Amino acid sequence: MKKTKGYKVDFAAKVITITKRFGKAAGVLGTPEFEVMQQLRKEYADYKVQYKTIERNENKQTYKHLTIDEMKRFLSTREDSQFALAQFARVENVVGNKKGKICNN
Repeated sequence: MKKTKGYKVDFAAKVITITKRFGKAAGVLGTPEFEVMQQLRKEYADYKVQYKTIERNENKQTYKHLTIDEMKRFLSTREDSQFALAQFARVENVVGNKKGKICNN
């Protein structure tokens, strides 16, 4: 997991950008994040504080409703369906009953 400070100071734009997690922790009296936020506000009193925004790709291709049965149905429509289904069965045996993403073991 990537560790970050939770905040970034942009001196040119006079903006302090904080993450949602850092902001939530900074709202609790006595936490280290609270102390850091107090220090940032004292040192950069005229800077604006804002939350970090996550840019989303609107053109991202998703595979909603893709199931094992749907994949088998698709493979059975191909010319080399017997070979494709045999390969898929081998992959199913390796993965087993795991849910979600395949683990890197």
